[in-house]
Amino acid sequence: MRKDGLREVTLTIGVNDNGTLNRLHFYGKTLSEAKRKRDEYKQQALNGINIENITLSQWIDRFCDVYKPKDMDYLINRLRRSLGTRPLKSIAEIDLQRELNSIAGMSTSHISKYAQIIKRIFLRARTNRLIVFDPAENLILPQGTRGTHRALEKWEINAIMENWHLYPAGRWAMLMLLCGLRRGEMIALDWADVDMAGRTILIHQAANIRKNKPIINDRTKTMAGMRRLPICAPLYAMLSATPPEQRIGFVCRTTKDEAITESAAKRNWDTFCNILTRQLNGERITPARDSHTGEPDRIIFKCRMHDLRHTFATMLYDAHVDVKAAQYYLGHSDLKVTLDLYTHLSHERENIERANLVGFLDGYLPDFSKLS
Repeated sequence: MRKDGLREVTLTIGVNDNGTLNRLHFYGKTLSEAKRKRDEYKQQALNGINIENITLSQWIDRFCDVYKPKDMDYLINRLRRSLGTRPLKSIAEIDLQRELNSIAGMSTSHISKYAQIIKRIFLRARTNRLIVFDPAENLILPQGTRGTHRALEKWEINAIMENWHLYPAGRWAMLMLLCGLRRGEMIALDWADVDMAGRTILIHQAANIRKNKPIINDRTKTMAGMRRLPICAPLYAMLSATPPEQRIGFVCRTTKDEAITESAAKRNWDTFCNILTRQLNGERITPARDSHTGEPDRIIFKCRMHDLRHTFATMLYDAHVDVKAAQYYLGHSDLKVTLDLYTHLSHERENIERANLVGFLDGYLPDFSKLS
């Protein structure tokens, strides 16, 4: 027994460069507790975890396999890209705080979710005794913004609907715009769930991206995400462009006719936005190397994928769709989410109408400053 009252057991794990034995020490209030810690270490080693040198990426793999975090893959992938190659034990609070600060200015929801998954990953690392102290315990959330997603303007909607055929990602845009699909739902949509005769689409599965590969889950983000959506005329025309014999597998694919990965999603979407920009400016779809694109009056098409879903929600509001029906079409599990969205859109419309009224009166009424 040690002077501090703790019991100690050791485990020899090899020989040091100087020829001495490399031993690990485990402590507990009782001998059985110390032995349990030693045995847990040995079991983890047998499971393939080199506890001394395990990287964050390796721990994330184990974490995802065992704890199966839901709908967090895009955030986990971000953490993996930033710090994945670092030894788990070497990561300090300042490293995680710097990583969290890197997304300052994004939506408060996104920042909160990122902090949440970081804390879960490192808490489990500590409870599994891979680290002694939890560097994520006292992270401070950076300043975020609310309502960062926007509804597309009419000219942007027209640009997508008139030019979707120019690039495979145009099909993605049409489905997210006219059905309000989440990105994962769009990636996982199978032709078997598209009823062309009945003009409906069944949404019952979603994709998570893990290690840059789509993992299809036979479930949506929530049970409420399971829904059957109508196919409007423009969407029907888009889907009909695919010959019946080719309507097999995923509806949305990459330029290489492959399943959509994390990197492909960003790359293909950026390309589609650039194509629309060139189309709107009457330029070559494939620009020449010496083309100049810095003109101040040049039209720029740029939006995020989720802006398309937000636009669909705005369409529901403008069409006076009942909030309960909107909850179903959007796949919200909580009616409060839909109510908050409708309230936000209502305030947005009030501000627009107020500005329109002021602009009209400013132009219509005489300039009283000249009459005084």
